[in-house]
This record gives sequence, structure tokens and C-alpha cells, in this order.
Amino acid sequence: SVSYIPLAPITVPQESRQMHLPRFPLTAFSIATKSSSSPFISTPTDFHQWLKLKIPLAKSRVSISSLYVGVGSASAPLEREFLGALSAAPPDVRMRVVMDYHRGRRAVGDTSSAEAVSAALKNTSASLHLFRVPTPAFSSLSLPSPINEVAGVMHMKAYIIDDEMILTGANLSEEYFSDRLDRYVLFRDGAGGLVDFYADLIEAMAEASSVHGEPETSENDANKRDLMRSVQELMDTHGSRAEATFEKIKADTIGFATPTIQVPTSMYGGRARPPFPLDSEVIAGLVRTSGATFEGGWMGLSSAYLNPTDSFLGAAEAFSSQRDNKLTFLTAGGSSHGFAPKGDQKKDGEGRAWIPAAYQYISEVLSLSPALNCSVLHYERPKWTFHAKGMWFCDGPSPPSPETLTTVVVGSGNYGSRSENLDMESNCVLQFGSVEGGAAGDASAAVKRTLFDDWKGLREYAQEIKVRP
Repeated sequence: SVSYIPLAPITVPQESRQMHLPRFPLTAFSIATKSSSSPFISTPTDFHQWLKLKIPLAKSRVSISSLYVGVGSASAPLEREFLGALSAAPPDVRMRVVMDYHRGRRAVGDTSSAEAVSAALKNTSASLHLFRVPTPAFSSLSLPSPINEVAGVMHMKAYIIDDEMILTGANLSEEYFSDRLDRYVLFRDGAGGLVDFYADLIEAMAEASSVHGEPETSENDANKRDLMRSVQELMDTHGSRAEATFEKIKADTIGFATPTIQVPTSMYGGRARPPFPLDSEVIAGLVRTSGATFEGGWMGLSSAYLNPTDSFLGAAEAFSSQRDNKLTFLTAGGSSHGFAPKGDQKKDGEGRAWIPAAYQYISEVLSLSPALNCSVLHYERPKWTFHAKGMWFCDGPSPPSPETLTTVVVGSGNYGSRSENLDMESNCVLQFGSVEGGAAGDASAAVKRTLFDDWKGLREYAQEIKVRP
């Protein structure tokens, strides 16, 4: 028999009312697993192959949101293959490509990401859209590239081909296709409407962007409000559809997917709040609620750049202070840090060596915090860079296991000040109910095992740091 216990919707108090985010029902076919016959994405090579092979065979749509795309230089054959896949997309397929305005226009030799992608799309029906995060005039107009990116970027990563989608933190360049490790969750068969939601979100982002090569869209308050209103309408519309879908497939449902959006404070000026809950609010609420309900539970957090905000630390302290819960942080060690110079770049990168050292210091401070009572792990893998981010929650006795996994978060956010205040991000909260026996029970176990193995794979090259008080 199959018994399913539906989970309560994620709600966030805002303006004296509870706001429900959409919950998309997940079935056995919604998430690719190691045990399934369909492609499974776990490495940069898998990620590259999925894009390269799937885009030319697309039947209805290709929707891409990424910080940037590699330019396909002579030393980057994987980038050239990806750009070639874009060029080979069928002409009758609807395509949307959205990148960050400043990162996309950053000079790379005598070209840029925007120029390379625009050239690849030349003979297709697609246009390249550059999304400019609203920033103070002095930063967007006066600061040179790439320093102008410090003030905020569009950082959301979602890759959609027909009814499949990868949510990840990875961009589309040579290192992300080879030796820069991220996480990749492949959603299939529309994932109960989740894929359609992200496709429509990318469409809304495109409409609020400038088309490369055409006059730029102005950054006035009305445009900001229009985009946030569009996001809220998407959440309302798709939320209603998701509830209707759930009623139809209730017996086969193994969990829910809830997308979250983080918009920078510059988009609402710190005055009127956005008309939807922010990712940072959802995540903090999730941490606090889990801490209050777990018994001997565990939370793992992975971030390429571990620098948690005060609001997140408050929630984490509340989690670890209750019911014998445990907390683990996983981040890049010195040699695998994203700002650590590699190979022939070492001489040129010596001036930024202080950045990994600064994050090392933050790790040490966290590990010594009596309020957190946490362990901090550093990922160190020769010739690899660490870029994985996400969260895992287990309710049960240590050590954590797939059987006790209740919630997983995947997406682009790093859970730090930049993600919360400057950049536009999206995460997705995956929650799993109690499903026992039958095909649904087996499917639930396979999905949870696959998602938990994400953590185990990252943990394989990580060691706990030891710091003397």
C-alpha cells in the first residue's frame, strides 16, 4: 500500500498575511536518478553532453538563463561545441537566452560572451537578452568592467530543453564543462509544471531585458515593478495549476518542488517589499521550522563562497540549539577555491590570493562559534575548483541517511550577503513526504538516495578543519 502525508505549504509572514508559494507535485518520473534508464547528470562532462546533444534535437523550446557563456576560444573546445549546439537548434523551436548585462559584455580578448552567443544564434529564431540588475548610477555608469559586476548581477541558472530542465549553479564555460564541480538536478516530464514555471520566468526576464544589438531597455521604477508583478502573477497562476495537477496525480506524488526568487534590494529600493516571499526569507523559515520539529536532526549546507548573513546565522543557531540537532558547512578549501589561481594563471592571480584566505578565516570563525556548534568541511581536490551549493535536511538519528532525508535545496544562491542583497537568484526547495511500499515508495527511495548521494560525493573530497580556540 502507498501512504502519503502531504507537507504543509511553505509560508512567509509578509505585510501581516501568510503568502503561499507554489508547490509542484513530483512523481517517480520527475527527477532523474542513478537507477533510471534516462540520462543522469552528476559531473561537468555529463552537463556538457546533455546540452550539446539535446539542444540540436529540441522539439518545442530551449530556454537558458545563465550569468554568462564562454566565448569559444581556441583553447576552449567544449565552449565551441556548446555554441555549435546553439547554432544547430531547429529553426522552428522557440528559444530564449538570458544572460547578465555586465558579465555578458565583459571583454574577453577581442570579443565578449554576448558577441559569441549572438553570433551562434544568428541563423536561428532566437535573440540574446541581457538583463541588467538595477544598480546605483555611479556603479553602472562610472565603474569599468569587470568591477561594475560587483554591484549586482543576474545569477539565476536554469537550462530547459522541451520538458526537461537542469537547475544548477553552473555557468556555460570551459571550466564548468570540465573541472569546476557544481550540482545538477535534472527534472523530467515537466516535473508537475515546474519546468513550465521556469520557462515562463525566463520569458518574463527576457521581456525586462535589453536585446543585444538593439536599443537598451531603460531602468526606471515602473520596469522594476512590472517585473516583480510578473513574477507574482507567475507564482499565482502556476500555483493554482500545480494544485489542480496534484489532485490528479495525488496517488503517485512523492514530494513537492517549490521555486524561490531573490531580487536585489535595488529592485525595490528597500522601501516597498516585493509582492512575493524572497528566497532568503523562505530559507531562514525552513531552517527554523526544521530545527523546531526535528529530533536529533541534521542540516548540511554547501556554498562555494561561505559567508552567511546575520539573518541566516540566527536561523542556523536556532536550528543547532534545539533537540540535539547537528549542523555541517561544506565549502571550498584554499586550493579548490574559485578565486585561487590555477596552472599558468598562478602568476597573474597572485594579487587575489587574499580572497581564499579571507574565506578560510570565515570558516574558522564559524567552526569556533559555540552558538552554532557546527563542523566545517573544506573541499580540496587537485586540479578541481569547487562551486557546489545547496542544502540537505535529515530528521533522525546521526549519521544522516537517504531514509531520513526530508528536504533538499538546489539552485544558484550561495546563502551569503551578495546573494541576499545584490544579485538576482533562484533556488528550488524539494520536500518529501512519507511514501511507503509499492512503486511510489521505491521511486521516493531512489530519488532521495540520488539527492543524498550529491552530498556524499562532495563529502568524499572534503576534510573537517581543526582550529584551536
